[in-house]
Amino acid sequence: ALYNEADYINAALSFQKTYDITKDLGGTDTLALSNVALAYDIAGETDMALQKYNELVDMGFNDPLVYNSLANIYMTNKQDTATAEEYITKGRALFPNDYQLLIAETNLYLGRGENEKAIANLQKALETDPTNKTIWFALGTNYENTNNREKAAEAYQKAIDIDPTYSDAYYNMGAMYNNEAAEIIEAANELPLDAVEEYDREKAKADELLKKAVPYLEKSEELNPGNLATLQTLKQIYTILKNMEKLQEVNDKIKEVTQ
Repeated sequence: ALYNEADYINAALSFQKTYDITKDLGGTDTLALSNVALAYDIAGETDMALQKYNELVDMGFNDPLVYNSLANIYMTNKQDTATAEEYITKGRALFPNDYQLLIAETNLYLGRGENEKAIANLQKALETDPTNKTIWFALGTNYENTNNREKAAEAYQKAIDIDPTYSDAYYNMGAMYNNEAAEIIEAANELPLDAVEEYDREKAKADELLKKAVPYLEKSEELNPGNLATLQTLKQIYTILKNMEKLQEVNDKIKEVTQ
């Protein structure tokens, strides 16, 4: 009852008493001890939680929750990535199909910019949770970071299909097309002055990408109005495409946000 009433410290003490009684009788109640650790963890008593989780590890209590909880405490509360990784690695070796440990490992890779490893884990995570928009979004970001824009677009679109109100996915899709257009123009500007036809071809390619970006950015702005980054990107695109009517509209919105 104590546990359900959110009196987690008292719950931990109660579970500890149960564990100690069983121990005095020559038994080992690992369930009680795991509840002690969990109660301390939820209560924010991380040092006590670490002590109890490690007791479980030392006695060979193999449960993915223990390794995931240890990794989370070291990562979030102790800012000790190295120790967190040790527990994630041990946990993944014991429970290679555990979803939470997979996500914990993926977050490590994401934090270190190890995109290829993150992509492999995200793809595996989708086998368990194929309708998770956040995983699809993260997959798109990592594909984009490795310059695989086709795969990135597919992943962002999947996130949008799952949640048509997901403004971040619309923004990333539009920003990706905008960035690709900018790269083309930057390269075209390095062409010799007499390469007029080639420049015009490249400029046309860039304009088409900007046109593809517009509906995604406009939808993102519709869903998340007043976002200055989105408005500034749209302003730049409308200027390049010489869409004066839209440019005036977006300038008015920027004034509203910045005043």
